[in-house]
Amino acid sequence: MIRSFRLAQIAVQAEGLRLRRLARRTAVRVGLVVVAAPFLLACFAFLETALWDWLSQNLRPEFAALITAGINFAIAGLLLLIAALSRDSQVEIEALRVRQRALEDATRQLTIAATVAPFIRLLLDQLRRRRDKG
Repeated sequence: MIRSFRLAQIAVQAEGLRLRRLARRTAVRVGLVVVAAPFLLACFAFLETALWDWLSQNLRPEFAALITAGINFAIAGLLLLIAALSRDSQVEIEALRVRQRALEDATRQLTIAATVAPFIRLLLDQLRRRRDKG
């Protein structure tokens, strides 16, 4: 029973570590986005202006608009794909494994205790009866 409690504690600690790492990574990402966003917006505004100016001088304005929109769409798709492919760090993966292992072991210990307890109770009752008769 104490082993099961200790395993449950390990599982909670591992999950806490994993969640703290996840929160830290998320906070760093948000902070970087907040700092980078104004610079990126200004840069993209100048690039858009330069691209539009060049395209509209060489093509009809309708085609210039379609080409500019297509380039913007491709860049946005690439950035969203990169964000979607972000993976857990090795620490988070290991903490998750530790938590899962600890919970499995705790469950196994509790199952064994629940299975053995009736037999121990029966054995103790038999020993008491023999002692009371003798």
